[in-house]
Amino acid sequence: MALEKRFGCRFEPERRLRARGFNGNGHMPDGLLHRQEGRPIAIELELSQKAPSRVTAIMDAHAANLDIEEVWYVVVDDRMLQFMRRLGEGYDHVRVSQWKRALPGVSTSTGGSNG
Repeated sequence: MALEKRFGCRFEPERRLRARGFNGNGHMPDGLLHRQEGRPIAIELELSQKAPSRVTAIMDAHAANLDIEEVWYVVVDDRMLQFMRRLGEGYDHVRVSQWKRALPGVSTSTGGSNG
């Protein structure tokens, strides 16, 4: 996986987190990035826009989870990048990045769609 290669960490997907009984403090992340030192980083892949209240509730749950260092939101288009950055303002533990490379089966087109 690209995150493992880029950061020299081990990625644990949601399915494995559930199998080992990870709590997530009310929200299960899409995965955890385990670093050689320190607490893991929660990874959230945002492919579609959620209600702002739902996103901030998830960010609050991650903030209260002392088992993780921070949460990285990965988005695939400019619209989601701006949306998530706006919602993440004021959260010290939130990082938002846009994935520039195409993901299999995921459109990164931003041309005029509100869907």
